Amino acid sequence: METIRLQATVTSSGLMLESSELLKFLNQKVDIKISPIEKEKNNSEKLLKFASKIDIEDAMAFEIALEECRQIDLEGWNEELFD
Repeated sequence: METIRLQATVTSSGLMLESSELLKFLNQKVDIKISPIEKEKNNSEKLLKFASKIDIEDAMAFEIALEECRQIDLEGWNEELFD
């Protein structure tokens, strides 16, 4: 049995689903289950909450470490390290 998940908004006029994935089920009976999606916090709120937990020195150290990670040459690493 194949299942797909679609997200849509129920309005006063009903529910309208438009997806190319629905074509997989053309001319078939399907079971539709509807459940509300929990509202996620805004990403900027999450970022501000995180930012308030670290001081400026830690933030600068994190930024430097992140830049160093971006410069790692993986070709020279021994693959056995990852096994």
